Amino acid sequence: MTLRAAVIGAGNIAQGFDNPQDEIVLTHVKGYQKNPAFELVAVQDSDADKAQQAARRWNIPLACRDAEELFAQGPEVISICTPDHTHQPLLWKCLESPARLVFCEKPLCQDATEAARLVAAYAKAGKSLAVNYSRRWLPQIMALCPESPQQLGRLLSARIKYYKGFFHNGSHLIDLLTAFAKPQLKYGAIVAALDDCQAADQTITAACALTSPVGDFTLMIEGYDCRKMSPLELELVFERKRFLLEELNGTRLTESSLCANALYPDFFEFSTSHTKAIPTEQAMNNAMQNLAAHLTGGTPLTSTGETALATLRLCQQIYSLNHLRS
Repeated sequence: MTLRAAVIGAGNIAQGFDNPQDEIVLTHVKGYQKNPAFELVAVQDSDADKAQQAARRWNIPLACRDAEELFAQGPEVISICTPDHTHQPLLWKCLESPARLVFCEKPLCQDATEAARLVAAYAKAGKSLAVNYSRRWLPQIMALCPESPQQLGRLLSARIKYYKGFFHNGSHLIDLLTAFAKPQLKYGAIVAALDDCQAADQTITAACALTSPVGDFTLMIEGYDCRKMSPLELELVFERKRFLLEELNGTRLTESSLCANALYPDFFEFSTSHTKAIPTEQAMNNAMQNLAAHLTGGTPLTSTGETALATLRLCQQIYSLNHLRS
């Protein structure tokens, strides 16, 4: 028996990034359609024409006028693929739906106090909440979590490069940092900010000091204007290893080991390294498999409301730091 699924939103992450004619899966609509555990029954968008176009493009049975009509189709899973500022009200609204699980795009919302209320409300209602921090569904990335600290040494520093909003895109990398290190902010400052996303979500550049179970470390956050470039990078420097995760027409991971300098005694550098490609397109397929296994067999979700809340709390603390200049 298949699980009935529905999607709120008909934009890029809902369906626009994908092509019905190929096998690559990047979006919620195609993810549901390519997984035999699901039956995609409806799509809804505030722009009715957009919903109709998506329904025709993907042969979805129904383009709904509003959330109530979508709820009437009895979906067991609902994806929220709408602009960031709409996540919060839609998450509250989906509590009224028959869905057993809601799969929301990141960020959960932009206020940690409200997010905590949402997470608690979903737990009380017995509904599961997943958040699409997509890299958590790539085991090749999550394997970087330092389960054997003696092989890596203490975490010394981290560096992030991102674009288009600290909550919108920067939070992807903060989420990985949260997964790897479970850090707490000690202090820091924002040194620059620009508007390339929305007024409530500037692209900030900041310097921070954090503490964590794997070491006290510095975090450098570099924000770039999406109208000029779109870098997405996370560098982690441990005492004996360095990891560089980059988005370069896909995902690439470079691992380097600390070695003695062959020319200059008592100097050490990360001079031995190897790079491997990570199939980014597997993330949505892996997410859908995880959702199905959770609903049918109780498998834990990989990216949850709770993990997204921890990420949001750290993002909000950093975003609230003082600016060194206006």
